[in-house]
Amino acid sequence: MLPIMLTHQVKQRLQMIEAALEARAPKTYRELKKSRCLQSFLEEREKQIMESFDPERGRILMETHMPDGGDPLAVVGEANQKLLSAWNQTLETYLDFSD
Repeated sequence: MLPIMLTHQVKQRLQMIEAALEARAPKTYRELKKSRCLQSFLEEREKQIMESFDPERGRILMETHMPDGGDPLAVVGEANQKLLSAWNQTLETYLDFSD
């Protein structure tokens, strides 16, 4: 699991969202910054990302189990791949900025 997926990594996610907004929608970024609404926008978007990702993370982790005689590294690797896929899909949805 990527560290940025962890619940307590709020600062890193806010920085990621801000960088994506500035790169993909510079006009919107400047308007939000000028109106002093940027921070609240970033916080709301971060909240939306985690509210979308958390249930999927929980589902993936709940479905992960070690079969008798199974390879623990393979099980962990498969779970990590599923988590990364879910994370990327979430980011594609919530960081799809444009002017």
